[in-house]
Amino acid sequence: MSMLRAFLLAATLLIGLPAAAAAQNNPTPPAVTTAAASSIARDVATITGSVDPNGAATTYEIQYGTTSSYGLRSATRSAGSGAEPVSIEVRLTGLTANTIYHYRLSATNAAGVRNTADRSFRTQGSLAPVVTIGDAGPVTARGAAVTGTVNPRGVATRYRFEFGRNTSLNLRSRLVDVGEGTEPVPVAAALTLQPATKYSYRLMATSAAGTVRSAVRTFVTAPECSVRYPSKLSIARAATAGDFLDVLAPITSRASGRPFVDYHAAGQHTRFTVPINSAAGYLRFRRSVTRAQARLRTGILTIAYAGDSDTRPQTVRLRAAANKARLDLARPQIVDGRIRASGTIDSAARGTVRLQLSYQFNCDQRLLELRGAIAGGRWSIDQPLSPQTLGEISARIGAVHSYTLFTGYLPARMRGEMRAFQVLGDP
Repeated sequence: MSMLRAFLLAATLLIGLPAAAAAQNNPTPPAVTTAAASSIARDVATITGSVDPNGAATTYEIQYGTTSSYGLRSATRSAGSGAEPVSIEVRLTGLTANTIYHYRLSATNAAGVRNTADRSFRTQGSLAPVVTIGDAGPVTARGAAVTGTVNPRGVATRYRFEFGRNTSLNLRSRLVDVGEGTEPVPVAAALTLQPATKYSYRLMATSAAGTVRSAVRTFVTAPECSVRYPSKLSIARAATAGDFLDVLAPITSRASGRPFVDYHAAGQHTRFTVPINSAAGYLRFRRSVTRAQARLRTGILTIAYAGDSDTRPQTVRLRAAANKARLDLARPQIVDGRIRASGTIDSAARGTVRLQLSYQFNCDQRLLELRGAIAGGRWSIDQPLSPQTLGEISARIGAVHSYTLFTGYLPARMRGEMRAFQVLGDP
């Protein structure tokens, strides 16, 4: 090489060195662009774009999410340190079907961070249904109603309950169509079961978009028990006359034994037992009381029937006195989830009329009491029954009976009176 050429080459190199050094010492932030998302499927999409490092070491990532706040990001990658734009491609996975996603490209070098404008795309396909498991109830010895909700999310959907003994889920209710709406739909199934057994259950829903199952819940069925009939004990007359207490108390002909009687007046108790006239279906007695009780002419009468293998126990307590209350009513009714009863009473009566509903649920006797105020010789009760009570009545053993009673009114020396009705027969 001639001396002249060597000199020119060295000069050229010396001139270029300051420019390269300046690029490294004073970098420029990267430049970024993105294109529309491509290769979009149910759970994946591809994002493309470009990053110009502007001569400084640069990294980039895709930020994405279901809002413009993003919240998710791809792995960080290198775009190099060149001075020309570099094409990039990032595949997003694990997305939710039929969902709008926002995204942007973000690149970083020593000079700072640059982000593209927000863009968005919608994944393909339909959403799988959403299920929630509800309570089981009422639970009887031989069955239970299990509940839940299913949201079809716009796709024709069917559901069933999976259940079994202990932790097994090997049994199935039938598949039922629940439509293709976009709101949760209450669902239920009546299961036939064995007494005194632990069961597990869950809700399954399936559509073209997928199959889902709820969490597992458990319950224990009630033990097997026989019907115990209501005693139908009521007091038709509880009068005081002279030194005597005069009582007529109807009771079922199934009842047996000797009910206990307590008459409390003037701070004294007169206690005794009386036989049941099963053939006639009543207790009928006329019993002398103490002189102090006779002078008072009113007191609290309690009749306690202990029950037997065939009939339920029952206790009735009301005022015994000479004057009638003239309680009258038609048969109470359960209509549209409400208990309704009304009637008349002596115009001098004050206070409330009490209505008791008696029924057997599993092996337990249930007694629900409601009250209606007396006004101008009339009274009425019209109250809703709770879902639990309605469920128990629906799953009851035997009939539902009502006992309507006025416990008496001391200022008017007015006796208590009681009426019994069968409201619902055997289910």
